[in-house]
Amino acid sequence: MLVDCQDLVKDIERLKWKLMEKDKDADKATMSGRKAGSTLQKSRSLEDSGAAAAATSDQRTYFEHQFDLRMQLETVQQEAAVLQDKLAEVTRLNDQLATENKKLQILASRSSTSSSKSSSTSSHAGKVDDDAVSVLTTATHCGRL
Repeated sequence: MLVDCQDLVKDIERLKWKLMEKDKDADKATMSGRKAGSTLQKSRSLEDSGAAAAATSDQRTYFEHQFDLRMQLETVQQEAAVLQDKLAEVTRLNDQLATENKKLQILASRSSTSSSKSSSTSSHAGKVDDDAVSVLTTATHCGRL
């Protein structure tokens, strides 16, 4: 579970890096387009409008790709948050079970101590301890402890 969360965090970082690189590329393309656009403005007006449509199409696919990357990043971040919540829940449950295990070990040691003290009442003491263990287990699983 922790490995999955770490993998998701690495994926997030990798996608953030890709997004930053794409933003830099877009800025460079925009800046070079502005510089070239001022010198080629007259020639574009004389050219066929097909080249302008192709440039617009390329720009649209770039923005669609950028949008897709941002959506993927958002999805991965949401998945990471869900996995972190699940990890916290499993950790809490593990702590509860560890506490319950310690209580049961204490009861078992008391049971073995009391049975060695008096062999005539050991069957009765064992029954009481079994009942106590059953009550503790039920109470722990129901969230009463």
